[in-house]
Amino acid sequence: MPVDPKYNVQHDTLPDGTFVPAGTTVQYFPILMGRDAKAWAPDPLAVRPERWFAGAAPAPVSSFAYPVFQAGPRICLGMNFAYLEAKVLVCALCQRFRLRLAPGQTREVEPNVTVTLSIRNGLRVVAIPRE
Repeated sequence: MPVDPKYNVQHDTLPDGTFVPAGTTVQYFPILMGRDAKAWAPDPLAVRPERWFAGAAPAPVSSFAYPVFQAGPRICLGMNFAYLEAKVLVCALCQRFRLRLAPGQTREVEPNVTVTLSIRNGLRVVAIPRE
């Protein structure tokens, strides 16, 4: 979800020491957290998988750093299944096809912010069968 509101039913204190009185709605924006230059410097919009690796092994990263599946005690129960589905799909597609942007499709995409985040007008690709 592009915006994630939480309603506080009792007084609480955030990890940074901020007091949150009961009855307060607190929102955070995972999409903006993933584009924060302070956290992902120097190039937050670049695709850099090495960010998530320490040498050859995955680096330990806090689930609070980019909480698309929530974090802590409210973490999404389907997170691991979603990751597994994505990995299986990418492997199956990459084994069978080479994917290229369709003619006329630019690399610049515009987000479509609704309950979920998608690409406005989609992302058109051409699947070329591998030999």
